[in-house]
Amino acid sequence: MKPSAPIIGVDLDNTIICYDQAFHRAALDRGWINPATPPAKTAVKHAVLAKAGNQAWTELQGFVYGPGLKAAAAYPGVVDFFQACGTHQVVIVSHKTQFAAAGPAYDLREAAMGWLKSSGLLDLPSLSTEPVIFTATRSEKLDAVRRLRCATLIDDLPEVFRDPAYPRETNFILFDPDRAHADWTASPRASSWAEITSRLFP
Repeated sequence: MKPSAPIIGVDLDNTIICYDQAFHRAALDRGWINPATPPAKTAVKHAVLAKAGNQAWTELQGFVYGPGLKAAAAYPGVVDFFQACGTHQVVIVSHKTQFAAAGPAYDLREAAMGWLKSSGLLDLPSLSTEPVIFTATRSEKLDAVRRLRCATLIDDLPEVFRDPAYPRETNFILFDPDRAHADWTASPRASSWAEITSRLFP
């Protein structure tokens, strides 16, 4: 990484990776939803919790973030964003435990790296020499953002920016593809990667 290159930190789950189809397929295979359930993670979650309970939902997450990750896709525009970064360097900073919290002990980080390699994202020149950082806690994630001196962090969780430990010298863009945070005014909010690209690289 060039010391002078601006660094953009990007979250992985629900920011780069869209899990809507993966959750829908896995829940349907288990009989926990019916085909009419919308193929959206939130809709699947509500349906699974109502029919099978929280333990089932937790185990479903472990499967989808593990071997079921193959059914997930990148959000539209992610590759275009990486290609538009120019002299900027991108680091993927993910708050992801190594093993699933319930059910089989799937290695979630290994699954994520496999997905990133197969997607071709790790081959793009904008990726830093330290392309992916996994952390066990949000605190460790924010420590990594601070250590990297990220100019910008792109994340789908408002609580990341609200954390008192968030480095205020790092700009924050809330990725909100489902428009679930229409009242968010604490920082820029974008509903698509095309919007993020045009905002950062007009």
